[in-house]
Parts: sequence; C-alpha cells; structure tokens
Amino acid sequence: MVVEKDGKLQLDTIGANGHSCGLEATVRDMKAVTQEGCKISFERSLDRVSINPDPATEAACRGPCGSRAFFQGDYYREAPACRAVLVKHERDRFTALYRGRKYREAAEALSALLNRCGRFMYWLPDEAQVRNDLALTYHHLSDDAACLGVLSPLRRAFVEDERITSRAFTPVDEGDGQAMVRITRFNWKTCGGEVPD
Repeated sequence: MVVEKDGKLQLDTIGANGHSCGLEATVRDMKAVTQEGCKISFERSLDRVSINPDPATEAACRGPCGSRAFFQGDYYREAPACRAVLVKHERDRFTALYRGRKYREAAEALSALLNRCGRFMYWLPDEAQVRNDLALTYHHLSDDAACLGVLSPLRRAFVEDERITSRAFTPVDEGDGQAMVRITRFNWKTCGGEVPD
C-alpha cells in the first residue's frame, strides 16, 4: 500500500492462487471512494492501518479483485530491517552459522529474524522454511520442545492428515506446499511429535 503526500492511494494485494486486487483512490479524512464506487474507511492505530470497505458498496469493492483476493484487513509499515535484501543477508548468516555447527548462535539469529519480520513473510514457502530451519537447529541443541513449539503454527496445514493437507493447496502453491508437507512432517517426527499415518 502506498499513500502519497497528496492523499493518492495505490493498493495492490495478492491472494490465494496468484489472484490479485488493485485499487486507486484519494484519501480524505480517513475515507476514500474508488472510480468503481467502492467506499473505504481507514482506522489508524499505533502500528497499523485497518482498511474496511463499506458493505453497501461490496460489489464495487469486489470488482477490481480476483475471486481469491481481497484488500480489507490490517496493514503494517514494513520494518526497514525486513526488506528482502536484508532478510536474505540474515538467512545467509544463519546458513553459515548452521554449517559451522554454531547452533546456539544460528538459532538466536533465525529466531530474531522470525520475531522481527515474520508478519511480513509470505507463509509459503518463506515463513514455513524459516520455521523448519529453526526447528531443526533447536533439535541439534537437544531442545525438542522448542522444535515442536516453532513448528506448531504449521501443524494443521502440514502435519495433520496428509491426504487432506495435499488437497488444501491452490495450484500456484502446490509445488512448494507438497515439499513443505514432507519437510515439516519429517522435522515434526524427528523432534518427537506424532505424525498421523
């Protein structure tokens, strides 16, 4: 989401299966109306802006969006430390520490990255991969409780009944999804968790 100084709003989101949503409007007094007639209100809090479409203009608000994309919700200002190039640098640093068997330092580095930037990561494969890397690092530190803890947000999507899980991915996510199912189930079991047959 970009709001320029003159109040011009440009909002682009990506939903499931690569569907997208794009809006342009001018914001005045925390409200906007798009060319399609979609009325939007904004609520600002300490660390986010919430965007809410007017239910009376729902059809106009859905118009510029793919069937699996939407724009309503909470938007956070991206932390400078979470820009892609810096995240890659942190991931590379983790990899070097991990390969050097400096597991404590590797876990601290990746845990800090997840805590700081997790909300800005796309869940598949980015967040899922970070969680699996961190889980395996905890396992090397003989802390299987921490391993299962960091994987627990992925449990329902990746560890439960594999036949159900495999049907849950959209075509765009299926390749990454199937790979992450195998990795997460392996790591979950390695750390002592039960994996359904």
